[in-house]
Parts: sequence; C-alpha cells; structure tokens
Amino acid sequence: MDISHFVTLSSDENAHEVFRWVDTLISNLKKFIDGTYHGREENKQSYLEEFAYRFNRRGMGNRLVERLLNTCAFAKPLNVMGTA
Repeated sequence: MDISHFVTLSSDENAHEVFRWVDTLISNLKKFIDGTYHGREENKQSYLEEFAYRFNRRGMGNRLVERLLNTCAFAKPLNVMGTA
C-alpha cells in the first residue's frame, strides 16, 4: 500500500508551541475515552462533547458550584402538573 503524505512547514516561530498544545489536547482526549469508557466506539460524539465541556470548565474550580446554585436560584419553576 503506497500512501503519500504532504508536509507543510510553518514560518511562524511559535508553531512548535501551538502544535504541542494540540498534541497534548488529543492525548488527553484519548486518555479520557480509554480511561472512562474503556475505548468504546459507540457514542463517540457524546464522549467528545463531554470532554469539550470538561475541558472548557477546567479552570473554574469552586466557581462552577457557585454558578450552578445561582442558576438554580434564578430559574423559573417548571409547570409539571399542567396548571398555571
């Protein structure tokens, strides 16, 4: 099997730093899926969305609980019984 590859070089001096971040991100994603879901193939989109959610909130720390409580306190109640 003959496969050709194209190499694109960047003229940016900081390209190695950007690609190191991309490599780390992909590595963390693989470890998350293998460790949490043991590499299961089904629901890959859901696994990726969960990883993105967690990654985007990784620096929130205690503020995440505060935001959740704030959202709960100001949310409008659901009309469960069908009455207004």
